[in-house]
Amino acid sequence: MWQSRIVLKKPSALDSNRARNSTPESVDYFYNNLDKTLSEVGLHDCPERIYDMDETGIKSVLSIARRMLLPPPEKSPSL
Repeated sequence: MWQSRIVLKKPSALDSNRARNSTPESVDYFYNNLDKTLSEVGLHDCPERIYDMDETGIKSVLSIARRMLLPPPEKSPSL
């Protein structure tokens, strides 16, 4: 049955330090800088060439979902 092949999980919450530093001014600064950079490198009309990445690498999900469907974790073999 398909229900046994998936698990519903809730993504982790926003880091408290990141949430505390997400002020309206810092968000405006980010998007103004993003707009300027996209114009400078000619990517405004090329969304397929823009990737979501941070210090941990490239994200494979386009947006944060409230819940995610995942395969269930593999069980460790008994010793």
